[in-house]
Amino acid sequence: MIRSNQIFTCAIWFITIAVIFSITGCSTQDFGTTPGLTGLSDIVDSGTPYVKGEQESVALDKAQKLAKALANWNQANPNKTIDYHIGPDDILKIEVLALERPDQVSALLRTVNKDGTINLIYGGKVQVGGLSVTDAQSKVVETLAGRLIKNPQVTMNIEQYKSAAVVLTGAVQKPGVYYLNRDERSVLELLAEANGLSANAGNEMFIIKSASYSPKDDKVNKPPNKENMVVVDLNKLIDEGDLRLNLWVKGGDIITVQPKTKKYIYVLGYVRSPGMFELDEQKGLDAVRAIALAGGLNSAGRAENCYLLRRTEKGQQMVPIDLTKTIRSVKPEVVMQSGDTLVVGSSTLAKLAEFVKPTVSAGASAGYSPPIGP
Repeated sequence: MIRSNQIFTCAIWFITIAVIFSITGCSTQDFGTTPGLTGLSDIVDSGTPYVKGEQESVALDKAQKLAKALANWNQANPNKTIDYHIGPDDILKIEVLALERPDQVSALLRTVNKDGTINLIYGGKVQVGGLSVTDAQSKVVETLAGRLIKNPQVTMNIEQYKSAAVVLTGAVQKPGVYYLNRDERSVLELLAEANGLSANAGNEMFIIKSASYSPKDDKVNKPPNKENMVVVDLNKLIDEGDLRLNLWVKGGDIITVQPKTKKYIYVLGYVRSPGMFELDEQKGLDAVRAIALAGGLNSAGRAENCYLLRRTEKGQQMVPIDLTKTIRSVKPEVVMQSGDTLVVGSSTLAKLAEFVKPTVSAGASAGYSPPIGP
């Protein structure tokens, strides 16, 4: 990786080039003879972005598919369980009429102890762990009855759910610890609570079950020798809507959404260190920084004469790029995507075909760089 001072030096160098160009005029190349390539000036001066990044559209598409799958699941399970059994660290709000003063409601906040008890004024310890809220409320009424209040009027609610935690990590928008408000929740619900998948999410999700898990609970693929880990195919669950894979999770489970495999870009041509570089899609990478990763331009490189090569559904797209305009904020940043190749030309290069030989991938693997000078 290049150090920050090197990146800063490259940026200053690019800006210096831009100032010189503004005084002396920019050099141009004849790319018109390259099949499928539009003239440089037609694209550079069009006023529209060279290439738009797809991160936002990918994330939006994933969110829409997740929302649709969750809606279908909710429709198919209208009577899903809402039970919750109180556990340690839950915070209960207990309201008791005439506990301390007649005709006045006393509101008590009690944290459930590790042994499942709460300390109740005038009632001592009350065992509520493992009970539903309704049963725990009845237990409090029973405890208070006959002591200071003849017919206790009690209401109980859970103020904060803290006993059943699920850890959600990996390629999601908001990784972290999520406390369940039911004994079980589905993975689609938890993914939605985490604002969905991130743009770099892969197709596998691992669920590591707590120690009480039995392998018979879920009929999905399990890796050998990992009886407590379940592998879920996110493509089948979310994209194809196979709701059989929307598994239940309980407190103590760990969910990890695997990111996509490592991705790379290529920087070739008149740079100091041409080659392949790993792409971190979450942090993003623009073309100027990609050149910095390749050591910057060599003495013959020209920032105004660059190309972006990208494979699309319609074939390989070749876009001329003037990075001096990006530096001057005349044009927006060019966002690199996995598999992209950035080609840096020179003022003497006549045709793209003369530079990329025989293929872009071959040039990247060989570290191909053209000779300096005409």
